[in-house]
Formats: sequence, structure tokens, C-alpha cells
Amino acid sequence: SLYTYKTLTSNACSSTICQVRLSNDLPLGSYFWRVKVYIEGKWESFSPYMYFTKALPPPAPLSPYGTIYLKYPTFKWTKVPGASYYNIQIFVSNSLVINKVISSSACGTTYCSAVIGPLPYVSQYFWKVRSYSGAWGPWSGYQYFTRLNPIPTLVAPSGTITISNPQFQWKPISGATHYNIELYRNSSLYTYKTLTSNACSSTICQVRLSNDLPYGNYFWRVKVYIEGNWETFSPYKYFSLSSPYSNIAGSVVSAVSGLPISGATVCSMTSNQCTTSND
Repeated sequence: SLYTYKTLTSNACSSTICQVRLSNDLPLGSYFWRVKVYIEGKWESFSPYMYFTKALPPPAPLSPYGTIYLKYPTFKWTKVPGASYYNIQIFVSNSLVINKVISSSACGTTYCSAVIGPLPYVSQYFWKVRSYSGAWGPWSGYQYFTRLNPIPTLVAPSGTITISNPQFQWKPISGATHYNIELYRNSSLYTYKTLTSNACSSTICQVRLSNDLPYGNYFWRVKVYIEGNWETFSPYKYFSLSSPYSNIAGSVVSAVSGLPISGATVCSMTSNQCTTSND
């Protein structure tokens, strides 16, 4: 249907372009337009049509992005005023794996969200979203993310330590609500503990399992509780707790004869431990 028309003089033209604004508020929809000229006392034929569609700006995908661990992550995007539906497409490589239409009831005042899954462990996903307001609007740009297996990365202790009450530290898993840590000494379970995510900051989780670990060899591991399930334990991290003191051996000898002296008291200046020499 003819929506509007206008006749204008050549004053609308520069040496290279002519232009005019036909409306300050075109409704959403599909359009086509054409132009003809009045030259040498008559109107010439119209040009071929040029086509365009006026649509709302696409929503912007917000999350997930980067690295995630949830099988059923919450997808979040900006709200488009007046939109009644949204279409989300999720891809792996060049294959479409999820195509979902979501009602605007999933939206608040500024953004919309929906839980979508399940998503297997994949090196990289990418997704996009568009809105529907009488017609489907343009797609947003892609947002990328990777879903990893929710296995914690252990940090410390490891190697040889001399502190008998070490802090056990590991990197947090986003979305985990609980952690279970097991500590083994000489191949036997020595102690374990279940704690909440309150033990974690944004960068590290930590707990002290004992104030006085005996000397010996240890290994420990951690698993997480996420989305209603306990996941697989992390690989073990190993450490040894050894005495901070070293054994020393020698003789106390006479400055006169050079022979060993028995009964001499020898003390450590740092530990205040003493012993008595024999002959």
C-alpha cells in the first residue's frame, strides 16, 4: 500500500546527492520506495524499487560468556521495548544445537533471562538472540563461552612444607554451593570436611583441616556440589610435612689434646634444644 509521497524541487539536491525525510516516525515493517524526475516539461518513468525493513534494534546478549561450569546456565540479554517473543540460537562449531523461542514474560525492566540446557562439556559455544514485534527483527552479534567440567584446580599445599597447620587452597567453581575435601596420610584417609561456598572469595577457596598435622607424606583432593549433584574429585595434590630442624653430628674436642670430651652440653641457638656429648 502507498504509505506517503512527496514532490520536491531540485533544491533538495547537492551536486552529488538528493535527500529528503518523509516521516519522523515510520512504523515497524517492510517498505519499498522509488523516485521519478520532472525534466524538459514532463515526468519520466519511475526508478526500480529499493527495499528496506524498519525493525527494533536487536537485543544484546549478556551472559553466559567466558568460562562456565553449569549444565543449565541462565542466558541473559537486554530487553527490547514492545517485543513479545525472543528467539535464542546456540551453536557448536557451525552446527545449531538449540533453537528456543521465549516469551517476553521472561523479562524484567531492563533485561530478560531464561535457563537453557542441558549443555555438554564443549570447548566453545556461541549464541545469538533476536526479538519479535509483529515480525522477527535482526539478530544480535554472537556471544561466546566455554563449558568446562566442574573440577577444582588445587593450589596449595604441595611439595615439602614445614608448617603443621597449612591452609588448603583451591580455585572456586562458579555456581558450586558446597565443597568436599579429603586428606590422606600414608595412603589412609586422615580427615575430610564438607564446607559451603562461603569458604571462597572470587579467586580462592581455603580451609584449615588441622592445627597440628603429624610429620609424614600426604595427598589431598576436592570435589564440588553443583546443580544438585556431587561431581568428580579433582586429581590428587601431594605434599610432605617435615621437621623444620635438621640433624647435625660432630664432636666436642679438647683444645689441648684434640680428643673428644664427654659431658659437654651443646645447644641450638634457634630451637633451644640441647644434648650432651659422649666420648
